[in-house]
Amino acid sequence: MPEGDTVARLARTLGAQLNGKVLHATEFRVPAHATADLSDWVISDVVARGKHLLIRTVAPDGVRHLSLHSHLRMDGSWLLFPRAGAARATRRRQFPGADVRVVLTTAESYAVARAVTEVRLIPTADEGRMLNHLGPDPLGDDWDAAIAVDRMKAASTELLSTALLDQRIMTGVGNVFRCEVLFLAGVNPWRLVADVPHIADIVDCAARLLQENVSRRWRVTTEDDRRGRELWVYGRARQPCRRCGNAVRSGTVGSGAPDAHDAPRLIYWCATCQQ
Repeated sequence: MPEGDTVARLARTLGAQLNGKVLHATEFRVPAHATADLSDWVISDVVARGKHLLIRTVAPDGVRHLSLHSHLRMDGSWLLFPRAGAARATRRRQFPGADVRVVLTTAESYAVARAVTEVRLIPTADEGRMLNHLGPDPLGDDWDAAIAVDRMKAASTELLSTALLDQRIMTGVGNVFRCEVLFLAGVNPWRLVADVPHIADIVDCAARLLQENVSRRWRVTTEDDRRGRELWVYGRARQPCRRCGNAVRSGTVGSGAPDAHDAPRLIYWCATCQQ
C-alpha cells in the first residue's frame, strides 16, 4: 500500500534513472491530456510530497516548465522498463495495457504509470497552489512537528485514528502506519484526539516510522525485518499480539466518502495493549 515512505522511495528510484534525460516520446491515456506531447522535453527532477509524486520537465526552449503530478492511491504504481526489453515486456502484457495511464520514453527506458487514478500536467510554478492543503511532510525539508501537533489538537472532536489519515494535518501517513502508530502509542482506535494527552509523542512516532522506512527494502515497525515479523498489528487479525499474546482484532472505522480521510477502512488493534 503506497504511503509516504513508498512514494519517497519511488521518487528516488525514478529520479536516479530519469533526471536529466530527454523524453523521446510521451503518451497520456487520460482525457484531459490525451493530446499532450512532451517529446524533446527534459526531465529535471522527480520529487515526492506526502503521497503525491511530481515529475518535473523543462521545454527545449528552457523557458516552459511542466510537472506531471500523480497520486498512487491504493493500487497505483510506476514501473521502469529498459528499452532493450520493451518488446519482451509488451508480449508479457506488462505494457501497454488497459490500466496504463502514462508512458514516458527516454533513450534508455520506459517509465510506465499503471492504475494511477490521478494524473495532471500543471505548470511547475503551480505545484505549491495545488498541494498547499497538505500538512507538513516528515520526509520533506520543511518538516515542522509543531505545526502537525497544533493541527492535530485542533481536530479535537475527531477520532485519533481518523485524524492520523488527514493529510491536511500531516502528510504521508496511510493505513499501515496509522495502525502501527496507534499500537505503539497504546491508544484504542476509537479514542478522540481530545482524550489523548500525548499528541506530540504520537506525531513524533508517525514521523519517525516514515523516516526510518524510506530507505528500507520493506516496511518495518517492530525492528525485526524478518518476513512475517515486521509489523505489530497491521494485517494480523486473529493472530497473537506480539506483546501480550491475545488475538489481534480488526474492524472498520470511518464514515466519509471513499476518497476522504475518514473513509471506512479496515483497522487492526490489540484490545489489551490499546485500552
